[in-house]
Amino acid sequence: MENKKVLITNFEIRQFSGSEVNILSIAKCFEKIGYEVYIATLNFDSPLFDEIKNESYNFINITQNEFDFENIKFDIIWSQHSFLLDWLIFEKKLQADKVIISTLSPFEPFESVPDYSNDMNLILANSFETKEQLQKEGFNNIYLFENSAEKSFFNNTKSVKELKKIAIVSNHIPDEVMDAKKILEEKSYIVDIYGFAGKKVLINDKVLNEYDLVITIGKTVQYCMALKIPVYVYDRFGGPGYLNEENFDMNRKYNFSGRKFEKKSANELVNDIIQNFNCSLSNLDYIYNYALENFCLEKNFANVINMVLNDEKVVDLNNVYIRYKNLRYRIIYSRLYNYSFYKGYENGIKDEQKRNKSELDMYKSDNAILKAELKKVEKQNVEYVEQIRELEEKLQQIYNSKTWKYTNFLRKPNSDETM
Repeated sequence: MENKKVLITNFEIRQFSGSEVNILSIAKCFEKIGYEVYIATLNFDSPLFDEIKNESYNFINITQNEFDFENIKFDIIWSQHSFLLDWLIFEKKLQADKVIISTLSPFEPFESVPDYSNDMNLILANSFETKEQLQKEGFNNIYLFENSAEKSFFNNTKSVKELKKIAIVSNHIPDEVMDAKKILEEKSYIVDIYGFAGKKVLINDKVLNEYDLVITIGKTVQYCMALKIPVYVYDRFGGPGYLNEENFDMNRKYNFSGRKFEKKSANELVNDIIQNFNCSLSNLDYIYNYALENFCLEKNFANVINMVLNDEKVVDLNNVYIRYKNLRYRIIYSRLYNYSFYKGYENGIKDEQKRNKSELDMYKSDNAILKAELKKVEKQNVEYVEQIRELEEKLQQIYNSKTWKYTNFLRKPNSDETM
């Protein structure tokens, strides 16, 4: 019997970002239940692609236009960054029985869901915040599918007793966290960075178990929950600090992103991290048990697949094509860049960089002109002040002179003039 086929889409498989790592987890789950996995993207590259290139997946680089989508029918499509799904439906006549639309943010253009999402089997939202926003936009059949950790994480917990080694896991570290790192290192703590500004490796249980504390947001928070490692939720949006029972629900609603919490200074971060570390240890059992119930990947994935397979609706993508074809160019091309091919995206980035550089050069030029003018005005001001001082001295000399004194009666107002 031929294996069932699943097509998974994502913008690229290149960096160790949340969406890309998430896709690899989903691919692995499908493989475990016997599906033949196809991954379609605009770009496969190092370092992340090195982690999976030897797997038995079928890799489809859409930009090379070498795969015949019209002569294959997929049992399931798991669409992340669904502008790719737009392109495959309207340009490549994609065929499938079941379609899942996944979004990881209610705000990012890359994560917006298609106009036809209600015609699909299921829309996955990564947080309550995302789900609420999708409902406001008129979408239904939304299922909460949050970041999760694999079973292996829950079986590899660590016993943390004191604070010595700290990991910062982030692709967008704010200045105050970088400054806090320096202060912590001056206090003899070991602090390592993972992400664009540090070590570029796939974050897993082995990596995290080297540390007594992790400063991070997003998917890595669930990893730490499962491993019983204290986690300090803080990044570019700010954050509450140590994850505990009091702030857990608010953190969960906003996908452990740090949103809706205040920002801290570097010294405030350092003091909070050191002073409240022991208190954070008392929350680890509660957090672990909660995560085991709610954030086990295999369990949550099974719920999604069972829901989709038990759904009587079979998606007719040909019908979607017919109903929405007059809107297809708006659907495909109204995004941030022309997503249909990767070079278009790259060129868009380069154009943006050129524009930014041009504007920066212009500002620098204007700034130089303004500085020169300011210098000139300041010099003139000094000269004017000196002239005023000299005039005031001369005026005072006149006031002190005998001539001024003896001619004072001439300056008194005439009595007739004052009437």
